[in-house]
Amino acid sequence: MWWIRCCGIFWKAENPVPISTPQCACALHFTWSTDIPLQSVSQQENLQLHVVSRPLTHLEMAFRKFLPLFDRVLVERFTPETVTKGGIMLPEKAQSKVLQATVVAVGPGSRNVKGNLLPVSVTVGESVLLPEYGGTKISLDDKDYFLFRDGDILGKYVE
Repeated sequence: MWWIRCCGIFWKAENPVPISTPQCACALHFTWSTDIPLQSVSQQENLQLHVVSRPLTHLEMAFRKFLPLFDRVLVERFTPETVTKGGIMLPEKAQSKVLQATVVAVGPGSRNVKGNLLPVSVTVGESVLLPEYGGTKISLDDKDYFLFRDGDILGKYVE
C-alpha cells in the first residue's frame, strides 16, 4: 500500500506508477495547464505523482476532506499567549487577537481577464499576517481554521 501525494492531497494506491514529467496530477492543475479534457488519473500519460511510503499525519488527514478553490487560502491561527513572560496567567478578555497564522492549504489561483491562471502568492507552511477582521471560520476535525482570499492576506514572514 502506498500513499500518493499530489498538491497536498493524499490517496491510497496499490501499485503506483511513477511518471516523470513537469505536470501535476491534481485535476485542477492538469485541466488548467493543458487543453486536454479531464480524464481519470490512471488514464493520464503525462503526470507526475509524488509517492510517499508513510502513513498520513492527523493534519494531512483533515485536509483530504477540504481543498480551497480559486484564490482561497486556508490558515491555522497561532494560539494566543495565555501566560506572560513573568508567569502571570492572562484571562481571555486580556488576550490580544492573534493576527499570525500558518498556511495549511491553498487553491490553484484565479484567472485574469485573458483567462490566464494567476497563482496564489503564498505556499503551504508559510507564516502570514492576517487582517484583524474577515475570513471564514471552518471547523475540520474539531479544530478551527480560517479561509481568506489571497488578496486579503497582508504579508508573509521571511525567515
